[in-house]
Amino acid sequence: MVSKKTDLDNEYELLKIGALLHDIGKWYKLVDDDNTTNKSYKDHISLGVKFVDEFKKHLGNENNDNIEIVKYLVENHHNNIENPYDVKKHFLLNILKISDKLSNGELIGYNKDVSSEKYKQLISIFENISLPKNNNENNNKDNENNENKNEKNSKNFINYEKYHKYPLIPLNVSNKSFPKKNSEDSYDVDCNTLDNEFEKLVKKDTSGKKVNFENLMLFVQKYTWCVPSTYNKIGHSNYLPDVSLFDHSKTTCAIACCLYRLYKENNKINELNEEYEEYFKNLLNNLKKESDKIKDIKEKYQKGANRSNKENSNKPKEIEETLKNMEYGNKNMFSLIHGDISGVQDFIFNITSKGANKSLKGRSFYLDFLTELCARYIIKELKLPVANILFYGGGHFYILSHKIDNNKLSVFEEKINDILFDKFGADLYVAIGMVDLRPIDFLIDCMDEDAKIGIPYKWKEAAEETSKKKMKKFEYKGMELFKAEGSGDENKRCKICKAEMKKEEKEEENKIYELDDKTKVCENCASFVEITNFLKKFGEDNVMDYKLYGYSNIFKKTVTFDKLPSLKEFFDLVEFENTKYNLPKGNAGDSEKSNAGDLDIPYKLGSIAFPMEDKKIIKDFSELGEDAEKRTGTNKIGILKMDVDNLGKIITRGLGDIATISRLSTLSSMLTLFFTGYIPYLIKSNNDYNDTIYLTYSGGDDTLIVGAWDRVWDLAKEINDKFKEFVCNNPDITLSAGMVIVNPKFEYRKGAYLAEEELENAKDNIVEKDEKEKDKKNDETEDRKKDKNEKDRKKEKNSISIFNNALSWDYIEKEGDYETKFEKAIKNTNKKRIIHLSQKVCSNLKKALVRNDNDNEELRVNIPYLWRMKYYLYRNYKNDKEWKYVKFLDKYLTNIEDNIKSCKTNIIFNDIIIASRIAELKSRKEGNNELEKSSKC
Repeated sequence: MVSKKTDLDNEYELLKIGALLHDIGKWYKLVDDDNTTNKSYKDHISLGVKFVDEFKKHLGNENNDNIEIVKYLVENHHNNIENPYDVKKHFLLNILKISDKLSNGELIGYNKDVSSEKYKQLISIFENISLPKNNNENNNKDNENNENKNEKNSKNFINYEKYHKYPLIPLNVSNKSFPKKNSEDSYDVDCNTLDNEFEKLVKKDTSGKKVNFENLMLFVQKYTWCVPSTYNKIGHSNYLPDVSLFDHSKTTCAIACCLYRLYKENNKINELNEEYEEYFKNLLNNLKKESDKIKDIKEKYQKGANRSNKENSNKPKEIEETLKNMEYGNKNMFSLIHGDISGVQDFIFNITSKGANKSLKGRSFYLDFLTELCARYIIKELKLPVANILFYGGGHFYILSHKIDNNKLSVFEEKINDILFDKFGADLYVAIGMVDLRPIDFLIDCMDEDAKIGIPYKWKEAAEETSKKKMKKFEYKGMELFKAEGSGDENKRCKICKAEMKKEEKEEENKIYELDDKTKVCENCASFVEITNFLKKFGEDNVMDYKLYGYSNIFKKTVTFDKLPSLKEFFDLVEFENTKYNLPKGNAGDSEKSNAGDLDIPYKLGSIAFPMEDKKIIKDFSELGEDAEKRTGTNKIGILKMDVDNLGKIITRGLGDIATISRLSTLSSMLTLFFTGYIPYLIKSNNDYNDTIYLTYSGGDDTLIVGAWDRVWDLAKEINDKFKEFVCNNPDITLSAGMVIVNPKFEYRKGAYLAEEELENAKDNIVEKDEKEKDKKNDETEDRKKDKNEKDRKKEKNSISIFNNALSWDYIEKEGDYETKFEKAIKNTNKKRIIHLSQKVCSNLKKALVRNDNDNEELRVNIPYLWRMKYYLYRNYKNDKEWKYVKFLDKYLTNIEDNIKSCKTNIIFNDIIIASRIAELKSRKEGNNELEKSSKC
């Protein structure tokens, strides 16, 4: 019996839902009490069907026939149906089957859930990341990476008990969601809560009840983020339980939508084309055979690992020849689209201190939101769901699409950049690059860096294509770029961004707006100030409402968020299923509450945290400096920049040959949880930070923070500590930070650039190996000395830089200890010469231990400087009462001498340099004005 015909677009909606829910039973078996007593619900498929039935009740009877298609997909996505009674359903089922396997990165058959219940928790993906340690990465990458990965992923190697595991709780942005060795292993969800959540997944319009797909995806994320996508066959490389059920479901849905759109765009009629039905069926049946050929070639060369480089160079050629003969696996069926906003730093930093607190957050939010809006515009044009946005943040986005041509991509790029050019000239540009993907690019067995097969390598290629576009930004505009604009009248320049206020074509006067303090600003800065005001309101209400309206004192009229001048045209390009989103729960002092960090659907993670004066007005930088002065006696602010080290390598090489699209999605989701979820929560919920820290931006893999200098310093250390905990103390996943301490009236633009320079200094931090030289200098050739020197000195990153002194985070605890000792010495001696001493140590330590700029030169020791410092201590602190407070410095100098005598080159002294200067800044309140005058900090 053939089922009643339905519109293919409607079937597309059902395919999206079915693909997203195809494995929902793996979560439902953890929360549904009935499955423990009712033996009819014994595996994830039967439980998935039960979930759909429960969900169906909320859609109304008119949707029952359609939801049966979803049930069919959930029930049969592992079944082989030889003679389907409904060809259309089976066509959709084949798409889902292919998508499920490509998301997993493997093509082996399904086995019933036979694992022990103790394997039901998701292990941290960060524990399986490792980077090559050798210098010659290109030549030795296979040997080292494969050695580590093959050991980790070989059969029976996984020791589940030793892994950090995520707690089985709904998604939460606090540290409750951090992985632990012993975390919550039972999922407790109230059935009434689920019923309430189901109601949020339904939207009503004139045609009746429909599924709100975005809310459905948020539901799947909220409840399945911590559940492994598979937890049977523990110990097999392809069954490593480090991929979340959410990310597997999301990427399965994304791939399925790509395949459907590929079919739809090549088949212009609304009837099923037998050619496509047959093609997808053959793709499913033949892909395993074709991928095995690549696998055999790889194994042949792995067995011959000791071959010469010339012989091994034949591998890519042999793989290329094999690809030419592939009918299915080598066909370009997908496109990986990458967008990158150019000009971000100049755009954010290009403001005066006078208007920084008023528009800074608005500017940074605008760029972050612009990234999302651009991605949403593209998927709308391609008729793809939000599941196809693999990542957005930090000015970048990645989209998985069905194969499209470059002309279509150019239309998207020009549409976006025309809007930006009209508003900001050439200051901002969104470059969009693309690479094509084949089915074999998704498969673990085919993944090969030399042959450029695999999602991580295509991820990198897409970014490289975008970089080429950035070198030719606005090329399509031609001579329009050189058109002279403006009158050069300084009186018509914006007081915040210094741009000349533009005159609209139909208006005689330039558009000039005034802030509450009569500061004259341009339309863009006026808009950013209003964005900041809206964000303040969002933060107070814990709700982000795009339709929220209020009277604008700047524009002299009532405006809504989505109609602000800088946002309106982009909102017109996109479609939102929701216009109102809940922000994570948690304000000052809420960290101990049971619901702190919880999320209510529909929700959005956002870096919104402001220091408020009497809960009404955002504090300006002068007030933040005054806050610091009350505690320390030093009226200064701190500017902090932090980001993840080697993120590109982590993505392309960190997961080795198991870097499936679902694993990369899990990695991205977890980083977003920390930067866009946890950091804002930490600031908002902590009484030390919530009224002293201005969170400029946090997302992707980086953060920018301004605030009272002492609180910023403490926050930098706490963020690093929490990040280490979040990534399970993996030494290959680290943060670096740069911080400057400046006067509140110091030009913000310059301060931000100085923080960027400090960040670069941190990433260039060199740590000496702590080894004894065994070879005599005279016996070494110049090349050998140079090679040994390069090995002894390596770029460490994993550091913070302040006062132009970089220090590895590994030594920050020692710095804190010295900092405390300096503070005690200052307080208890009550003499300004202790400040002079700290500065003496700062200036002389580097003179005592010097290295020539020439890399061939060894470390040289200027012994007299050490002696002079010791003499200075003994002469000035003779009495026992004072000596006990400075004795730590004498011990410190003695340790340096001992290290020199034992030929150790790993001598760290930036810890005490930084500690002395921080202690001095913190202790000005204890002394008098003479202390500040005597200080060089």
